[in-house]
Amino acid sequence: MEQSRSKMKISRRRALAAFGGGAAAAVLAACGETQVVEVERLVTQEVTVEKVVTQEVPVERVVEKVVTQQVAVEVQKVVEVEKIVERVVEAAPQAQLQRVEIMTPYVGIPRRQPHRAWMLYVSERLAEHHPNIIMDHKPTTNTTDTFFIRVAAGDPPNIKDTAGWTILKAQEIWTDLTPFIEKDGVDLGIYYPLASGLKQGAAIYGLPFLEVAQMGFYNITMLDRKGVPAPTADWTWDEYLERAMQLRDQETNEWGHHAPPNWESHYLSFVRGAGGDYLSDDGLHTTLDTEEARAGLQFLTDMYTKHDVAFPVGDQSLGNQDAVFATGTVGLFYRHAGYIPFGRTQIGDKFDWDLFLRPTNAQTGIRSHIYNQVAWSGVTQAGEVEATWTVIKFLTDQDAAEFVADNQIYPPGTREALLNNYLAGDPPPASLDLVPVARDEATDLKYVTSNWLEWFREIGNHITPALTGELTLDQAIENMITNGDQILSQ
Repeated sequence: MEQSRSKMKISRRRALAAFGGGAAAAVLAACGETQVVEVERLVTQEVTVEKVVTQEVPVERVVEKVVTQQVAVEVQKVVEVEKIVERVVEAAPQAQLQRVEIMTPYVGIPRRQPHRAWMLYVSERLAEHHPNIIMDHKPTTNTTDTFFIRVAAGDPPNIKDTAGWTILKAQEIWTDLTPFIEKDGVDLGIYYPLASGLKQGAAIYGLPFLEVAQMGFYNITMLDRKGVPAPTADWTWDEYLERAMQLRDQETNEWGHHAPPNWESHYLSFVRGAGGDYLSDDGLHTTLDTEEARAGLQFLTDMYTKHDVAFPVGDQSLGNQDAVFATGTVGLFYRHAGYIPFGRTQIGDKFDWDLFLRPTNAQTGIRSHIYNQVAWSGVTQAGEVEATWTVIKFLTDQDAAEFVADNQIYPPGTREALLNNYLAGDPPPASLDLVPVARDEATDLKYVTSNWLEWFREIGNHITPALTGELTLDQAIENMITNGDQILSQ
């Protein structure tokens, strides 16, 4: 029996599982026992489950990186072009600017304003050929005194207009141009012979730009009105005086003779015409006390004090002494050929006028004309000697001379320009051909002493009292000798 019970023993789990949960509960209740029977019930149900599995799979990712690299590639390209031939010239080093100062006179004198046009013309020509040289033109009043003051101060200009006496005054400061003339082959034959002072031995200290041959000027209208014969080529001193006396008229204040007393045209021609001179050849003595010199001075003095035919010395009532002839009150006038442009301008159509040659002294046969020659000279002390010489050449060559002549600034320094340009102008005067005649037979001022200018001024100061009647001629000559020789001895 026991064995049977044992077999009959069943677990609640199994009962529940066999009969279901409800049946098992009823069985338990029939036995009279309240029991909780848990029945495990196995339910089999097919459930479709979608399972997402994320699987990391290595993926090769290709990133393209573009690197631009510039590589020079020679590409041949054929282009047809015009052929250009270029010449390579090795340029010389830039020349240093050189300034050349020129001291000239004539500031504020209207009739000499063309002088500035001449300087401009030369400057422009110089710049074309020598752009590194600057021509510094400085017009200055009273240039002689100013110049030597600057020399003493150690500040002279490079170039100055000079006459022979200026060279002699301080010969050591001037540049001997002879080596430059020879080096550049300058033909001195284009000039008239150099006046005294400009050439000392073989040394040349200036090239001329101005020739002033002494001339006579006469008022044709006055002579015709008074019936006075015109001057002739062979007239004498006596005929000259006779015509001057015929022209003199105190009522109309007309005069027969006039010569400005400031330069050589005043008295030296009379002295030399009579066979004398005013200065010894060695420059040490005043020679106006010789018989010949006295004869010339006497003739001149008589025209003022005895015959009263000469316009008074120092009279400014008609303007300066150069302007007197242009007023029409003087019949016969002594000056130089440089007066021609002034006469054309100032006289205009007021009266007709012409030129004459000086009369001949009947005793000596001398027809004395005087000339002066003005040159450009270089100052060694100022430096820039080569550039200075270059400027002097441009100031005095044929082109410059023709410009001076064409513009009637001066009688030019070269013979050709004087004859073919200066004297080629229209009349008046009609007798321009007399200018070269006077120049060819003229003598110069005889620059043989360094203090010529001081001496010359002193002589002139002592002649004047004889012409005004304040002193006799003998007294005036004595003063000229005494004071003149004192200056020459210094």
